[in-house]
Amino acid sequence: MADVTADGAREIGGRITDGSTELAIPVLVDGATGSVLWRGEPAERSSSTLFCVDERHFGLSLKNALSVEIYAISGPEPRIRRTLSDVLDEFGVGDDCISLRSEDGHVVRLSLEDGSAASCNARPDHRLTEDPPHIECSIISTLRRARTATDGDLRFELRPRRPGTPFLVVRGLRGQTELWKQSLRFVPVGGEAIGCVALTAAPGIVITIGSTRGTDNELSLIGLDAQTGIERYAIVQPPRASASLRGFGFNGRFVILSEHWNDELVAFDPSTGREVWRIGGR
Repeated sequence: MADVTADGAREIGGRITDGSTELAIPVLVDGATGSVLWRGEPAERSSSTLFCVDERHFGLSLKNALSVEIYAISGPEPRIRRTLSDVLDEFGVGDDCISLRSEDGHVVRLSLEDGSAASCNARPDHRLTEDPPHIECSIISTLRRARTATDGDLRFELRPRRPGTPFLVVRGLRGQTELWKQSLRFVPVGGEAIGCVALTAAPGIVITIGSTRGTDNELSLIGLDAQTGIERYAIVQPPRASASLRGFGFNGRFVILSEHWNDELVAFDPSTGREVWRIGGR
């Protein structure tokens, strides 16, 4: 999200659990320190879906209540809450407005300033269930598009290798010229059948995350030199019961990882792969 604290690190809109309940709490996290700037109203974890509206708003779809809550980066109140005729399916964001389409096809258009009904030319064509930027989770054989990231005039692409065992392959390009191509010893997060791929970049380095073959729930953070593709680090992360990515990106200072199973946020120094802070988790 936007950098409201003006410290060079964009803040993070998300949700965390307190470790003892099935409730998830919407939060705004300081992207530099990992401290929680504010907390919203808890929602049932299994029936709520977090989604990004724009750099100053994020939302929750509350399936059991057939409603949507939208939080502004400025604080948990006043939040926008609107009951829908069915479960939220798609949305679109315009200038200070949002269009919400529920599964029955009904469309509601709201002002992002106060939640009032408003005209909005944004088409509700972004599916709520779509993977966030830089991430794709699916059956590995169906992953066709490369995940991409940029660093200045350099562009990077990540995809599972085909044919054969889907080890991860990263390419570095300038324009249409391939500068390097690196085959990693890692497979997608979650394994070789159904898993997740993710890529981001920071100054001088491109970062991905993968699993060692045969250890589906083990994650490694991998940093490659942006100019040469040479591996600078590959750091194994603490074990977990499951592995499914929800967020992965660079916020101007750190690489931020959100892992779906634990509802936790972890920040890493992109130059070394060292963990800087961690919050949430079950």
